[in-house]
Amino acid sequence: MSEIDRLASDTEFNTKSILDGTCCRQTSSSNTGVSVISMTDDVALTTYSMTITQEATKTNVTSGALTMAATDVFTKDGKVQINGQSIEIKKGETLEEAYAKIRDCCESMNIDVLPVNGTDADGNPQEVPLNAASSLYFESKIYGASRNIEITTDDPELARKLGVDGATITQGKDAVVALDTTSGFSKTATTFVEGNRVTVSDRGGFQMIFDVAGAEAGTDADVTVLDAGFVAIQIGSNEGQDIDISIPAVTCQSLNIQYCNVCTHDGSQASITLFDEAITQVSAIRAKLGAYENRLDSATSSLDTTSQNLTEACSRIEDVDMAEEMTEYTQLTVLSQAGTSMLAQANNRPQTILQLLQG
Repeated sequence: MSEIDRLASDTEFNTKSILDGTCCRQTSSSNTGVSVISMTDDVALTTYSMTITQEATKTNVTSGALTMAATDVFTKDGKVQINGQSIEIKKGETLEEAYAKIRDCCESMNIDVLPVNGTDADGNPQEVPLNAASSLYFESKIYGASRNIEITTDDPELARKLGVDGATITQGKDAVVALDTTSGFSKTATTFVEGNRVTVSDRGGFQMIFDVAGAEAGTDADVTVLDAGFVAIQIGSNEGQDIDISIPAVTCQSLNIQYCNVCTHDGSQASITLFDEAITQVSAIRAKLGAYENRLDSATSSLDTTSQNLTEACSRIEDVDMAEEMTEYTQLTVLSQAGTSMLAQANNRPQTILQLLQG
């Protein structure tokens, strides 16, 4: 995934990044928790308003009390299952070693695991070193109600020492938004929400994808699409003969594959669909770039023809027509020679008359 983001940020033309979203129309939002991930060219330049009626949250699990110190060891082998993935705990391993195995396994499933002790001033779990932790806090990296965290074990000792029995789960929620149809959204617009990702579509190819991860419930957002950001290229000699090139971002976030997980069966199945959708999106962007290329090729061909015609016109005006000039030169030369000959004959007449008189 990092390679995709690297290509998006490093692909440049004349030092201008073209795949990171800087070459598409830009937006501004009155709510810092709401931003536009992507939108189609059919979105009008106006303001789009919405209300966040329910904020997106992540699924989390807080284990029961840990009943062993970080350096204590397990007295027998056992297994812990997290979302169906088995983690084997060996006899003689410490809590720190077991935590490392749990952390690494959860990382492959897009779950963060933190040692915590109580809550901070904002009511969030207080992260502490493992030797000072009272419990383990599991949190999905992905927002939404579809994300589950299930921790089980058949070993009573593991359940007691790792706090599996006393674990409490808080299920994540999908965001809920209400569109303001008096703004840029029409009454026929529909929304599809998956976690913090809100997709609004409408007739005529209209589509806007929002990220509302940081928006609180009950807040409003006014998102304005600006007439800026795209690349404007003059393709003709007159005013208005230009082309606006808008290239969407091709990042993991815009393609919705930043959290694809192929380490589990369920994750692999979900990833197939996400990658198929990403391929379709990339293909559409390539087709769009191809259309831009065809338009530029056509404009270049037209400009070449115009330039050739102008050159020919200037040549007819400024340059000498050699055939015509040589014809005229030849004619004038013949006339000049004929005149010279007649003058010579005219000069000879007095001499001829004089000779006759003398004879």
